[in-house]
Amino acid sequence: MKAGLIAADIHQRFGRSGIAASARGLVQDARPMVSSLRVEAPVPLLADMTLARALKQVTPAGDERAGALSREFARAVTAPATDCSLVTSSLRCTSADAPMVAGMFAAGATATSDRELAASLRLGLEARVLYAHQSERQTPEPRHNTGEHGPSWPRVLLTCSQICARHGLRALTLDLASWMASTVAALTPFAVCDLETRSVAHTCISWRAELMTATGDTAGAADAREALRNLDAMP
Repeated sequence: MKAGLIAADIHQRFGRSGIAASARGLVQDARPMVSSLRVEAPVPLLADMTLARALKQVTPAGDERAGALSREFARAVTAPATDCSLVTSSLRCTSADAPMVAGMFAAGATATSDRELAASLRLGLEARVLYAHQSERQTPEPRHNTGEHGPSWPRVLLTCSQICARHGLRALTLDLASWMASTVAALTPFAVCDLETRSVAHTCISWRAELMTATGDTAGAADAREALRNLDAMP
């Protein structure tokens, strides 16, 4: 029922009244089976930002070649909502292509973070879904080639967490920061010999320490500061 109400809201806002009505009909049919239901309001920053719209924000105006490549990429990872070919974000590409596509989404999130926050957050969350899905499936590439793919995952979670913090989305800010901390932990062995990885880890842990201090989580803040000291002590 939640899925139906969310689908109805999204389709209605994008002018697909017929599909929205069908979704509401499914909800009404199921209502006798559920005594109460609460659906969270859409995140205002994301309410009308589709992935296709977000990708258009990545390419600077006037760069025709980059624009053509961007449009080709957008066609490969998006599809009209009416054809139901992409039911979830993890279906945007094959498993083999997922690390590469996630990396492109993550790069797009970074490129737009200072001028188009809604696009940056949408791209970042799409990257996050692909990274997490591949890790959950224990796909070899992202799990065992962490040195290559690792830094972009916590970096994009950091970007998303900071955007959410700027817009007062406290629960999402903390959730993203928590996931960021777990991805940073997996990078620690690479931080010993790779300065970029160490820099990403330092920035992410510093942000977590700041959040934990602000929320009064003294134990979490102390753990983050200890992790920073250990990182700074590396040769």
